[in-house]
Amino acid sequence: MSCDVSLGDYDGDEAQFYSECQVMARKAHTCYECREAIQPGTRYERVTGKWDGEVRTYCFCLACSEIQREFAERGRTFGNTWDEFENAWEYGANLQSCLNRVQTVAAKEKLRQQWLKYKRLA
Repeated sequence: MSCDVSLGDYDGDEAQFYSECQVMARKAHTCYECREAIQPGTRYERVTGKWDGEVRTYCFCLACSEIQREFAERGRTFGNTWDEFENAWEYGANLQSCLNRVQTVAAKEKLRQQWLKYKRLA
C-alpha cells in the first residue's frame, strides 16, 4: 500500500505578493491547518500575501508546514490539508507510507495524531 495523498487542487487566485518566514512566537497563535495552539516561544511559519486586493497573514505550526511541503503539488494549500488526508485515507492511503515521507518527529507525530482523530481513536 502507498500514501496516495496529493495536496494542491487549490483553485484560488494567485497572490499579488507572497512571503513565508519562520519566526518565534511572542504571543499565542493558532495553526491555520490543524487549529492547535502555537505557544509563545515556539517557532512557526508565518505566511503573508495579498489576494483579491486584501492582505492576509496565516500562521502554521512547523509540523503542518513540513507536511504541506512534502505532499503539495502546486505550493501551499490553505485550510484543507487534513480534509485531503482524510479523503485519501478513506480510499486506502496507508499511514505508514505517509509517515515515511516526512522527516521530523513532529511531522510524524502530527500525521499519527490526525490519523487517530480520523479513526476516532483519539
